[in-house]
Amino acid sequence: MGDTPKTSTRMYLGLFLSIWLGLSAVGRERMLRDPGTFWHTVVGDRILATAAVPTIDEYSATCGGQRWLAQQWLGEVLMALVHRIGGLDGLLAATAILLAMIYGGIGARLREAGLSPPVCIVLTMLALAASAYHFFPRPHLGTLAGISLCYSILCDVDSGHAPWTRLLVLPLVMVVWTNIHGGALGGVLTVLVVSGGWLAFSWFDVSRKKLTPRQVVVVGAMAGGCVAAVLVNPYGAALPALWIGLMGSDVLPRLMIEHAPLDLMSVDGAMVMLLAVAYGVMLIRAWRTERRVTWLVPLVWLGLAVSRVRHGPLFAITATLAMAEMAPFARLGSLVEELKREAVRRRFVMHGWAYPVVALLVALALQGAGLEVPVIGRGWARPPSEYWPTRTVDALASRARGGNTHVFNDMLFGGYLMYHAPEVPVYLDDRCELYGDAGLRNYARACADPAYFDAMALYEGIDTALVIVNTTLDGHLGRSPAWVKVAGDEASALYARVATGKLGG
Repeated sequence: MGDTPKTSTRMYLGLFLSIWLGLSAVGRERMLRDPGTFWHTVVGDRILATAAVPTIDEYSATCGGQRWLAQQWLGEVLMALVHRIGGLDGLLAATAILLAMIYGGIGARLREAGLSPPVCIVLTMLALAASAYHFFPRPHLGTLAGISLCYSILCDVDSGHAPWTRLLVLPLVMVVWTNIHGGALGGVLTVLVVSGGWLAFSWFDVSRKKLTPRQVVVVGAMAGGCVAAVLVNPYGAALPALWIGLMGSDVLPRLMIEHAPLDLMSVDGAMVMLLAVAYGVMLIRAWRTERRVTWLVPLVWLGLAVSRVRHGPLFAITATLAMAEMAPFARLGSLVEELKREAVRRRFVMHGWAYPVVALLVALALQGAGLEVPVIGRGWARPPSEYWPTRTVDALASRARGGNTHVFNDMLFGGYLMYHAPEVPVYLDDRCELYGDAGLRNYARACADPAYFDAMALYEGIDTALVIVNTTLDGHLGRSPAWVKVAGDEASALYARVATGKLGG
């Protein structure tokens, strides 16, 4: 193991390059299937233009002028900055590079623990596969980075490879995380679980390692600082209250896949469960030799992942990082000398940030210069035409310029319209906290019940409808004498009410 620093660095670099280029290649369409990519960029650009965070909705006809909090404002600003240089290509590149840094770092820690390169690669790819369904250019990527960083620090302190004072960095991390994405609430949960576990393990002598009074003070300061950190944002206590309200919604799991329970029969569910088995086996083997609180954290995230699929990547990250800590004690790798492991940690931190920064600068330079280099250059990102209203959006924008248009749009298309047709106030998008459970229920009923849609459209004065093809609503509008189809493409159909007389685009 004398060359551990070199092998760990080589593992990181190899995985980083492979994941970055691999995700960029296969993700040119697949990673652009989330409406959040579009509307988060629009909001971020608005914040940059006005130098102020929004407090009211400016984008919808349904809730225009009502109170709305841009809860992911810092993430949106970062997206807008990248977009101004590289467009969607820049967002795709930044996403792939960030993910490559996170999962490449996981592989490096596995290698550092003494596991063989093939085992490190297999476990890293399994974690990647168990998370891939959530790989989109959106502020939630900040939560993947945040949980990786925070949990790594907790593990390093728990193992003795970092001083307890390192914990005092976490409240600062939590402040940044809070303003990027609401997943900071999960970071606080992780910190509280570990803090409580350390105190309980020390009190009941579970790990045969007593906390000193000074360590107890540090843990308390860290936990209290992390809780207080979520209040350091432009909206104060209203922001965490909004997060908690969203988590308590009983409508979101029925409308949005990411809020639904994990489907154990799906490929995504199978990957999560396969990783859970690997983690469970290693935990049982390692627990006989050593007992650490941080090793149990993935169990919390596994339970949350089963309840809501969006938590699956957080389980995948914490589980593989925990396996890196457990591996020597599970007899799957040889113990590394303490000083050598500390050297690897310091070296990895230095190199871990250099490669992604250089990669992003190169990609943005190519894209900003307009060079069409495959995979990393301009013109590579391609929103799939079979998923988005790529042609009907132009017809809709033309109608809007011709006069007042009150549009009903499928929820999936809301963010795309905000990006491509800003002159059209949307009916609904996936800012679910704005529309509330009542608005979401109304939308779901309108999509499923043609009679209800007709009554609602008359009452609200809706004269245009942009819907997904081959849905119940598409079939109804296509048969109704009150509506005429004025445009269509692979993904969508645009209908106009006959009574308005606006039949052209």
